[in-house]
Amino acid sequence: MEPFLEKIPNQVGESFFSLRRVSREMTWGWHFHPEFELCWSEKGYGKRLVGNSIEMFDDDDMVFMGENLPHSFQTASEFANKKNGLYVQNVVIQFRKEIFGKFLQIHELKKINEMLQAATYGFQIKGELKEKLKVIIEKMINETGFAKMNSLLLLLNEMAEHPEDCRKLSTLKYARITNPETNRIGNVFQYLQKNFKKNITLNEVAEIANLTPNAFCKYFKRRTNKSFIEYLNELRINYSCELIMTDKYSIKEIADLTGFNNRSNFNRQFVKLVGKTPSQFSKEYKSTII
Repeated sequence: MEPFLEKIPNQVGESFFSLRRVSREMTWGWHFHPEFELCWSEKGYGKRLVGNSIEMFDDDDMVFMGENLPHSFQTASEFANKKNGLYVQNVVIQFRKEIFGKFLQIHELKKINEMLQAATYGFQIKGELKEKLKVIIEKMINETGFAKMNSLLLLLNEMAEHPEDCRKLSTLKYARITNPETNRIGNVFQYLQKNFKKNITLNEVAEIANLTPNAFCKYFKRRTNKSFIEYLNELRINYSCELIMTDKYSIKEIADLTGFNNRSNFNRQFVKLVGKTPSQFSKEYKSTII
Protein backbone atom coordinates (compact mmCIF):
# COMPACT_ATOMS: atom_id res chain seq x y z
CA MET A 1 0.00 0.00 0.00
CA GLU A 2 1.93 3.00 -1.30
CA PRO A 3 1.12 6.16 0.71
CA PHE A 4 0.08 9.26 -1.23
CA LEU A 5 1.44 12.76 -0.66
CA GLU A 6 -1.15 15.01 0.98
CA LYS A 7 -0.99 18.74 0.25
CA ILE A 8 -1.83 20.64 3.43
CA PRO A 9 -3.88 23.79 2.67
CA ASN A 10 -2.48 27.13 3.81
CA GLN A 11 -4.56 29.19 6.20
CA VAL A 12 -4.59 32.86 5.23
CA GLY A 13 -2.38 34.87 7.56
CA GLU A 14 -1.17 31.76 9.42
CA SER A 15 2.18 29.96 9.26
CA PHE A 16 0.72 26.63 10.42
CA PHE A 17 -2.54 24.73 10.21
CA SER A 18 -4.85 24.08 13.18
CA LEU A 19 -8.48 23.05 13.11
CA ARG A 20 -11.18 21.34 15.16
CA ARG A 21 -13.33 19.09 12.99
CA VAL A 22 -16.63 17.32 13.57
CA SER A 23 -17.75 14.74 11.02
CA ARG A 24 -19.77 11.56 10.72
CA GLU A 25 -16.74 9.36 10.20
CA MET A 26 -12.97 9.51 9.72
CA THR A 27 -11.52 7.76 6.65
CA TRP A 28 -8.09 9.23 6.12
CA GLY A 29 -6.23 7.11 3.58
CA TRP A 30 -2.64 5.94 3.89
CA HIS A 31 -0.76 9.20 3.31
CA PHE A 32 2.21 11.35 4.30
CA HIS A 33 3.18 15.01 4.16
CA PRO A 34 6.22 17.16 5.01
CA GLU A 35 4.42 18.69 7.98
CA PHE A 36 4.65 17.51 11.58
CA GLU A 37 1.20 16.63 12.88
CA LEU A 38 -0.50 16.39 16.26
CA CYS A 39 -3.88 14.67 16.10
CA TRP A 40 -6.17 14.65 19.14
CA SER A 41 -9.12 12.33 18.52
CA GLU A 42 -11.54 13.68 21.10
CA LYS A 43 -14.44 11.45 20.08
CA GLY A 44 -14.35 8.37 17.88
CA TYR A 45 -12.79 4.94 17.73
CA GLY A 46 -11.33 2.67 15.09
CA LYS A 47 -7.97 1.74 13.58
CA ARG A 48 -4.81 3.85 13.58
CA LEU A 49 -1.75 3.14 11.41
CA VAL A 50 1.45 5.11 12.00
CA GLY A 51 4.49 3.83 10.10
CA ASN A 52 4.47 0.09 10.77
CA SER A 53 2.42 0.48 13.97
CA ILE A 54 -1.12 -0.93 13.71
CA GLU A 55 -3.35 -0.24 16.71
CA MET A 56 -6.96 0.39 17.63
CA PHE A 57 -7.74 3.84 19.04
CA ASP A 58 -10.54 5.14 21.22
CA ASP A 59 -11.91 8.44 22.52
CA ASP A 60 -9.28 10.92 23.72
CA ASP A 61 -6.43 9.40 21.70
CA MET A 62 -3.52 11.77 20.98
CA VAL A 63 -0.57 11.15 18.67
CA PHE A 64 2.30 13.23 17.31
CA MET A 65 3.89 12.34 13.98
CA GLY A 66 7.09 13.50 12.31
CA GLU A 67 7.49 14.85 8.80
CA ASN A 68 6.83 12.38 5.96
CA LEU A 69 5.75 9.61 8.34
CA PRO A 70 2.90 7.71 6.58
CA HIS A 71 -0.26 7.32 8.63
CA SER A 72 -3.95 6.55 8.38
CA PHE A 73 -7.02 6.82 10.63
CA GLN A 74 -10.21 4.85 9.98
CA THR A 75 -13.23 4.89 12.25
CA ALA A 76 -15.14 1.67 12.91
CA SER A 77 -17.74 0.57 10.34
CA GLU A 78 -20.71 1.55 12.53
CA PHE A 79 -19.85 5.24 12.06
CA ALA A 80 -20.92 4.96 8.41
CA ASN A 81 -24.52 4.26 9.48
CA LYS A 82 -26.31 7.59 10.08
CA LYS A 83 -28.94 5.86 12.21
CA ASN A 84 -26.36 5.10 14.90
CA GLY A 85 -26.00 8.80 15.70
CA LEU A 86 -22.22 8.45 16.04
CA TYR A 87 -19.83 11.24 15.14
CA VAL A 88 -16.14 12.02 15.17
CA GLN A 89 -14.51 15.08 16.72
CA ASN A 90 -10.81 15.79 16.48
CA VAL A 91 -8.24 18.56 16.52
CA VAL A 92 -5.38 18.58 14.01
CA ILE A 93 -2.29 20.79 14.24
CA GLN A 94 0.18 20.67 11.34
CA PHE A 95 3.34 22.68 10.81
CA ARG A 96 6.61 22.60 8.93
CA LYS A 97 9.91 22.79 10.77
CA GLU A 98 10.96 25.59 8.43
CA ILE A 99 8.58 28.07 10.11
CA PHE A 100 11.11 28.33 12.95
CA GLY A 101 14.07 29.05 10.67
CA LYS A 102 17.34 28.92 12.62
CA PHE A 103 15.47 29.54 15.87
CA LEU A 104 15.52 25.83 16.75
CA GLN A 105 19.31 25.80 16.60
CA ILE A 106 19.74 27.93 19.72
CA HIS A 107 20.80 26.16 22.90
CA GLU A 108 17.57 26.94 24.77
CA LEU A 109 15.52 24.95 22.23
CA LYS A 110 17.86 21.96 22.01
CA LYS A 111 15.36 19.62 23.68
CA ILE A 112 12.58 20.65 21.30
CA ASN A 113 14.84 20.01 18.32
CA GLU A 114 15.74 16.55 19.67
CA MET A 115 12.08 15.76 20.30
CA LEU A 116 11.18 16.67 16.71
CA GLN A 117 13.89 14.31 15.47
CA ALA A 118 12.49 11.52 17.66
CA ALA A 119 9.03 12.15 16.17
CA THR A 120 10.31 10.45 13.00
CA TYR A 121 8.84 7.27 14.55
CA GLY A 122 5.67 8.93 15.81
CA PHE A 123 4.43 8.58 19.36
CA GLN A 124 1.26 8.34 21.37
CA ILE A 125 0.93 11.00 24.07
CA LYS A 126 -0.29 9.75 27.42
CA GLY A 127 -0.62 10.58 31.13
CA GLU A 128 -0.17 14.03 32.63
CA LEU A 129 1.45 15.31 29.45
CA LYS A 130 -1.73 14.69 27.46
CA GLU A 131 -3.78 16.62 30.01
CA LYS A 132 -1.37 19.57 29.82
CA LEU A 133 -1.44 19.57 26.03
CA LYS A 134 -5.24 19.52 25.97
CA VAL A 135 -5.32 22.77 27.95
CA ILE A 136 -2.84 24.40 25.54
CA ILE A 137 -4.71 23.13 22.47
CA GLU A 138 -8.09 24.41 23.70
CA LYS A 139 -6.54 27.84 24.10
CA MET A 140 -4.64 27.71 20.80
CA ILE A 141 -7.73 26.95 18.70
CA ASN A 142 -9.09 30.47 19.38
CA GLU A 143 -5.79 32.33 19.20
CA THR A 144 -4.12 34.25 16.39
CA GLY A 145 -0.77 35.91 15.74
CA PHE A 146 1.98 35.80 18.34
CA ALA A 147 -0.25 34.18 20.99
CA LYS A 148 -0.94 31.21 18.71
CA MET A 149 2.73 30.74 17.82
CA ASN A 150 3.64 31.00 21.50
CA SER A 151 1.14 28.25 22.31
CA LEU A 152 2.70 26.02 19.65
CA LEU A 153 6.12 26.49 21.25
CA LEU A 154 4.66 25.77 24.70
CA LEU A 155 3.08 22.60 23.33
CA LEU A 156 6.37 21.41 21.79
CA ASN A 157 8.28 22.28 24.94
CA GLU A 158 5.94 20.20 27.12
CA MET A 159 6.53 17.19 24.85
CA ALA A 160 10.28 17.78 24.93
CA GLU A 161 10.30 17.99 28.73
CA HIS A 162 8.20 14.85 29.28
CA PRO A 163 9.48 12.06 27.00
CA GLU A 164 8.28 9.48 29.56
CA ASP A 165 4.70 10.21 28.44
CA CYS A 166 5.54 9.80 24.73
CA ARG A 167 5.19 6.16 23.66
CA LYS A 168 7.05 5.34 20.45
CA LEU A 169 4.79 3.89 17.75
CA SER A 170 6.65 2.85 14.59
CA THR A 171 9.78 0.73 14.93
CA LEU A 172 11.07 1.94 11.55
CA LYS A 173 12.02 5.28 10.07
CA TYR A 174 10.18 6.35 6.94
CA ALA A 175 12.55 8.88 5.40
CA ARG A 176 11.18 10.00 2.06
CA ILE A 177 13.67 12.02 0.10
CA THR A 178 11.53 14.13 -2.23
CA ASN A 179 14.29 16.58 -3.14
CA PRO A 180 17.66 14.85 -2.70
CA GLU A 181 20.50 17.23 -2.01
CA THR A 182 23.10 17.32 -4.77
CA ASN A 183 26.08 16.68 -2.54
CA ARG A 184 27.79 13.37 -1.85
CA ILE A 185 25.37 11.96 0.73
CA GLY A 186 22.40 13.11 -1.34
CA ASN A 187 23.64 11.18 -4.35
CA VAL A 188 24.04 8.08 -2.17
CA PHE A 189 20.51 8.43 -0.76
CA GLN A 190 19.09 8.90 -4.23
CA TYR A 191 20.87 5.80 -5.53
CA LEU A 192 19.69 3.68 -2.59
CA GLN A 193 16.10 4.87 -2.97
CA LYS A 194 16.11 3.83 -6.63
CA ASN A 195 17.98 0.53 -6.27
CA PHE A 196 17.34 -0.92 -2.80
CA LYS A 197 15.16 -3.66 -4.33
CA LYS A 198 18.21 -5.01 -6.17
CA ASN A 199 21.43 -6.57 -4.94
CA ILE A 200 23.61 -3.61 -3.89
CA THR A 201 27.28 -3.97 -2.99
CA LEU A 202 29.30 -1.75 -0.70
CA ASN A 203 31.84 -1.19 -3.49
CA GLU A 204 29.34 0.27 -5.95
CA VAL A 205 27.85 2.67 -3.39
CA ALA A 206 31.29 3.74 -2.22
CA GLU A 207 32.17 4.47 -5.83
CA ILE A 208 29.16 6.80 -6.14
CA ALA A 209 30.45 8.70 -3.11
CA ASN A 210 33.94 8.71 -4.64
CA LEU A 211 35.38 7.06 -1.53
CA THR A 212 37.08 3.79 -0.68
CA PRO A 213 34.75 1.22 0.92
CA ASN A 214 36.37 1.68 4.32
CA ALA A 215 36.24 5.49 4.13
CA PHE A 216 32.64 5.35 2.90
CA CYS A 217 31.53 3.22 5.87
CA LYS A 218 32.99 5.76 8.29
CA TYR A 219 31.50 8.68 6.33
CA PHE A 220 28.01 7.10 6.13
CA LYS A 221 28.03 6.25 9.84
CA ARG A 222 29.02 9.81 10.71
CA ARG A 223 26.28 11.34 8.53
CA THR A 224 23.40 8.98 9.40
CA ASN A 225 24.35 7.57 12.82
CA LYS A 226 23.90 4.04 11.44
CA SER A 227 25.85 1.68 9.23
CA PHE A 228 25.27 1.39 5.49
CA ILE A 229 23.80 -2.11 5.92
CA GLU A 230 21.49 -0.95 8.72
CA TYR A 231 20.16 1.87 6.55
CA LEU A 232 19.70 -0.41 3.53
CA ASN A 233 17.86 -3.00 5.61
CA GLU A 234 15.53 -0.30 6.98
CA LEU A 235 14.65 0.81 3.45
CA ARG A 236 13.90 -2.76 2.46
CA ILE A 237 11.87 -3.63 5.56
CA ASN A 238 9.89 -0.36 5.26
CA TYR A 239 8.92 -1.34 1.74
CA SER A 240 8.16 -4.92 2.76
CA CYS A 241 5.64 -3.63 5.33
CA GLU A 242 3.91 -1.66 2.58
CA LEU A 243 3.82 -4.74 0.33
CA ILE A 244 2.40 -6.92 3.11
CA MET A 245 -0.44 -4.43 3.58
CA THR A 246 -1.40 -4.72 -0.10
CA ASP A 247 -2.16 -8.43 0.51
CA LYS A 248 -1.04 -9.18 -3.08
CA TYR A 249 2.16 -11.15 -2.47
CA SER A 250 3.35 -14.12 -0.47
CA ILE A 251 6.06 -13.62 2.15
CA LYS A 252 8.54 -15.38 -0.12
CA GLU A 253 7.69 -13.07 -3.02
CA ILE A 254 8.07 -10.01 -0.79
CA ALA A 255 11.50 -11.19 0.34
CA ASP A 256 12.55 -11.38 -3.32
CA LEU A 257 10.94 -8.04 -4.22
CA THR A 258 12.74 -6.20 -1.44
CA GLY A 259 16.28 -7.25 -2.31
CA PHE A 260 16.91 -9.97 0.27
CA ASN A 261 18.91 -12.90 -0.98
CA ASN A 262 17.02 -15.48 1.07
CA ARG A 263 13.89 -15.71 3.18
CA SER A 264 15.65 -16.58 6.43
CA ASN A 265 17.69 -13.37 6.26
CA PHE A 266 14.53 -11.43 5.42
CA ASN A 267 12.70 -12.93 8.41
CA ARG A 268 15.66 -12.23 10.69
CA GLN A 269 15.93 -8.58 9.67
CA PHE A 270 12.16 -8.11 9.83
CA VAL A 271 11.98 -9.41 13.41
CA LYS A 272 14.99 -7.29 14.37
CA LEU A 273 13.39 -4.06 13.11
CA VAL A 274 9.66 -4.67 13.51
CA GLY A 275 9.64 -6.93 16.56
CA LYS A 276 7.54 -9.67 14.95
CA THR A 277 7.74 -12.01 11.98
CA PRO A 278 6.33 -10.99 8.56
CA SER A 279 3.54 -13.55 8.98
CA GLN A 280 2.63 -12.16 12.41
CA PHE A 281 2.65 -8.60 11.03
CA SER A 282 0.37 -9.66 8.16
CA LYS A 283 -2.03 -11.47 10.47
CA GLU A 284 -2.17 -8.50 12.87
CA TYR A 285 -2.84 -6.06 10.02
CA LYS A 286 -5.65 -8.20 8.56
CA SER A 287 -7.29 -8.61 12.00
CA THR A 288 -7.59 -4.84 12.43
CA ILE A 289 -9.11 -4.11 9.00
CA ILE A 290 -12.50 -2.66 9.67
